[in-house]
Amino acid sequence: MRFIVFLLLLVTFHFVYSQENTHEIFRNLKNGAILVRLPNNTITIKAIEERNLLLQKKAEGIDKINHNKEYQKLLKTIDSNIKLLNKIVTEREYKHKIIIESFSNNFSFCPVYYFYSNDSREIKNKNFKGHIFNANKEFIDTINLSDNYLIAEFGETNEDTTKIKLRKTKSYDFYGHPNERLERNDETGYIEYVDYYYSSTGMEGGVDALVLLSPEFIQIQRPYPHYVRTFERLPFINRSYEETVLRLQHKIVKYTLEGVLF
Repeated sequence: MRFIVFLLLLVTFHFVYSQENTHEIFRNLKNGAILVRLPNNTITIKAIEERNLLLQKKAEGIDKINHNKEYQKLLKTIDSNIKLLNKIVTEREYKHKIIIESFSNNFSFCPVYYFYSNDSREIKNKNFKGHIFNANKEFIDTINLSDNYLIAEFGETNEDTTKIKLRKTKSYDFYGHPNERLERNDETGYIEYVDYYYSSTGMEGGVDALVLLSPEFIQIQRPYPHYVRTFERLPFINRSYEETVLRLQHKIVKYTLEGVLF
């Protein structure tokens, strides 16, 4: 019983603290910034590259005369992996280009900067130097954001980030980064935050959307503007990145003009 009460108090404190912080961020966002997380596919690319290295070593050790069929099969697999790698990189670069152009052309409420998904830990620790860049992909050496910013990314919504989920195993988002979760420490018996990356992407029960996250990478909740649906998996009604970004700006402007924040 005490354990349940402790969890309820923890959730309540976390929710109230998050809401107060969110209020201040939106109140001052005009003078703050949006940091857009761009998927870098680092884990997938590294896995393919390592796989190909193993296949190349195996191919080098094969007797090409007596085992030519096996050798040719390995070469074919290596070539297929290279084509897949090139496809992933090309699609990634194109997606980055479209996302950046969409914000540059349709979002003017506050400054927008970008960072790669594999730099999430650095951004969460507010180590911005060498990790934040502008629309021209020029890295920003000097930037003072304090806590006055939000994270945005195209991914999936989380049903409710205030709910406690106990997990014994690590979970990973779409880009291969481990999610931050509340987990039980087997040694102490306490529920603790595990120092993993927190992402809205890849969580169960979500919808495709442009999602807003707090500086701690926790999804923003109502009543604040928190996401815009993209309907990405519904080809007949899906929204373009440009329309989605424009709708996000409209939501933020509307919320601000209604005077709720002041």
